[in-house]
Amino acid sequence: MDLKDRAASGSSFSHSTTTMATSYVFTNETIRKAVDQWCYDDSREDAEREYGHISTWNTSQVTSMERLFARMVCFNDDISMWDVSMVMDMSRMFYEAMSFNQPIGRWDVSSVLNMSSMFHGAKMFNQPLGQWDVSNATLMRSMFNEAAAFNQPLEQWNVGSVTDLAYMFSDASTFNQSIGQWDVGKATNMSCMFFAASAFNQPIGQWNVGEVTDMRYMFCKAASFNQPIEQWNVVNVTSMEGMFNCAISFDQPIGHWDVSSATTVEGLLFGAKTFKQSIGQWVVTSSAVDMDYTLWDSDFRVKGRQQGQY
Repeated sequence: MDLKDRAASGSSFSHSTTTMATSYVFTNETIRKAVDQWCYDDSREDAEREYGHISTWNTSQVTSMERLFARMVCFNDDISMWDVSMVMDMSRMFYEAMSFNQPIGRWDVSSVLNMSSMFHGAKMFNQPLGQWDVSNATLMRSMFNEAAAFNQPLEQWNVGSVTDLAYMFSDASTFNQSIGQWDVGKATNMSCMFFAASAFNQPIGQWNVGEVTDMRYMFCKAASFNQPIEQWNVVNVTSMEGMFNCAISFDQPIGHWDVSSATTVEGLLFGAKTFKQSIGQWVVTSSAVDMDYTLWDSDFRVKGRQQGQY
């Protein structure tokens, strides 16, 4: 069993009083070794003796923190003063770091390109991140997936470079913050973005989703969501499978959507018990190969149904 596996086993970490802050400058390789030492009882004192307290570590030359604290289930030390200005990859940095809840809102993350799964499964994390400069980030897939406690303002984020928002707030059961002003114009994937985000009910009707091709299960089990999105341009969306599956509050007019590019709408409104809007104007082309259970168990109305229309 390696150090990271042992840390994940749930052992409690001792807190050494030895604090020998050094001028040691970490690299991508040495930071991982040091973190593994720090997060394991038998070597933490050695790590502190060699590198100083983790709060003082010089990370100014580190460019990747991918999976750095992944599955370190007991880690919750103060790293708020770390210099992360050179870091480009923070994917899975706190993946399933279930205890972590430290203020890192003042980090300079302006160089980060990949934030995928950064807080995935970080169930306790709920710190302000609203001042982060995320303008260079392109990947935010699963960033707050299963971050059950997270509910902080993000409306100031510039996500204009992000292409992948899939699963971003999936199972983030507490999140309900205003993000309606986000520029999502480069996003192509929003599948499962709010899957089981049971509290989310914010206006996002002004989003430019014209480049999105995948909206599978986007609002599936988003039990509170009921906001107008009829102005969305979904002409490029090819998959709407389960998009509103079990979205039990959703009842908004979407009958004027151009769904002609959709190849699968299976279970689109399955279990959307409240939905009773007309979608009789939809033209579903012959390329829509899978329409099973599209409207099952929804209180929908189809008007003017004709051949070639839904």
